[in-house]
Amino acid sequence: MTVLLKNAAESTIYTFPGNIECTVQDFSVKTNIAERSHADGGFQLGDGKIRYREIELSGIVTAASQALLETELKKMRYNCENVASKASKLYLSQITDEYYIPGVLESFTADQSEYSVKCAEVDISFICLDPFRYEKGATYPHTQQWSVLSGWSQHNITTNSYTAEMPPLIRVTVELGTLSAFWVRVSTNSDVACGFPFPLIKDEYVEIDSGAGTVICYGSSRFKNTIGVDMIKYFTGVFPVLKAGSNTVNKSVQTPGSTSMKFSWRERWL
Repeated sequence: MTVLLKNAAESTIYTFPGNIECTVQDFSVKTNIAERSHADGGFQLGDGKIRYREIELSGIVTAASQALLETELKKMRYNCENVASKASKLYLSQITDEYYIPGVLESFTADQSEYSVKCAEVDISFICLDPFRYEKGATYPHTQQWSVLSGWSQHNITTNSYTAEMPPLIRVTVELGTLSAFWVRVSTNSDVACGFPFPLIKDEYVEIDSGAGTVICYGSSRFKNTIGVDMIKYFTGVFPVLKAGSNTVNKSVQTPGSTSMKFSWRERWL
């Protein structure tokens, strides 16, 4: 098994040589403990969120000639330097159906000083600004869709019991008539709803991406059809997340004709 860089469509961008080994830094939370004045114990100043994660690749790269070695190293460096622009996914040999997002190339060294020609010792360090490990798939592996009626209605979403919290993609589509506004409340958000009080007509839809923090409308000329228009200024509340296990989704719409709501998500782990 080898270490791979793939693009968003799951096509392989670069395959590292087979003897490259990888080390994934354990995750840690952002904490800063301070002493309590005139009291026992201390208190936490950090927000308790997960820090970025580092991944290191290292090994000996060999080739049939010095020219082929230099070509391979240039190709390797180029693909490592462009992980952000290519939205690359890093698949490690230990876990072939899950990936990390290597956001920044921290360092790349190829040292031939200890070896003869046709051989180099390579050390690569990536910083994963997003510390999670994600479920494989070019599209969201999990979806649930419902018709939405006036007033509040309730549905359940069940995810893997051992995942971290997952930011869903929520798509609301007007299939007939007009939609004046809608609200969504997920049990993990302490009953704080998010809303979109902006009128949509037939064939228009809005996508609320909790992971990217975006709200974009599509489906008609005013929204540039499939290109979309940023409509986050009309978004209210907080972006919902799904927790591991059972989630309760409450939703409500105003003046619906025929409207559907779809939750899509990708499971992730630390």
